[in-house]
Amino acid sequence: MPGSLPVLNKQVVEYAMAVGLATNCSITQNCKFDRKNYFYPDNPQNYQISQLYKPICTNGYVEIKG
Repeated sequence: MPGSLPVLNKQVVEYAMAVGLATNCSITQNCKFDRKNYFYPDNPQNYQISQLYKPICTNGYVEIKG
């Protein structure tokens, strides 16, 4: 609906936390979504929602034994 704000999907956050735990990440207590404004012809909203400053998961790694 035009003019409406995005709504956070609880299931997606739970999936992100599960992936974070699987990749040895630190899970934050508080996260923040940031809005990046720019123009791309394939993005009619002229912005992208990301987690640049306070993401859900940080400092993860995957061990590869070889």
